[in-house]
Amino acid sequence: MSKALNFCWCFLVVLLSLEAHSQSLVIDSGWIRLLPSTLENTSAYMEITNSGDKVIEISRAQSLIAERTEIHRSDYKNGLMSMQHMKSLSIPPQSSISMTPGGMHIMLIGLKSSLEHGQLHEVCLISTVGDRICDNLEVLHPSHKSSLKTRDH
Repeated sequence: MSKALNFCWCFLVVLLSLEAHSQSLVIDSGWIRLLPSTLENTSAYMEITNSGDKVIEISRAQSLIAERTEIHRSDYKNGLMSMQHMKSLSIPPQSSISMTPGGMHIMLIGLKSSLEHGQLHEVCLISTVGDRICDNLEVLHPSHKSSLKTRDH
């Protein structure tokens, strides 16, 4: 009986620590870029905040609206813009990272259907330990992005 009770307590402690870890990561001001329906790829942008006391390593992104979802970084060198796939993204404790046009972003590759202004689509970030944080991002034309409202935390 005591082994079963000890196991239950250990399992509960692990679950609570995983829940606390995933709650320390917050997605805010997220949006998906509206592009002409003839294009098969687009990008998503957001502010990611780690309010915890440990580094959180994001290893991948996921969305059901695309065949592939990847974390990318745009670089501007010698007058040329290039884009690289990032294997992971580290978010230091008590800090935020902005994914913005021309910088880091989520690539939605192989869209499964056309996007329309105002639609909401879920985008998830998955950490190296398997924690998931998801948010519904609004499809917006870049000129309408300024209308986004941030959430109260």
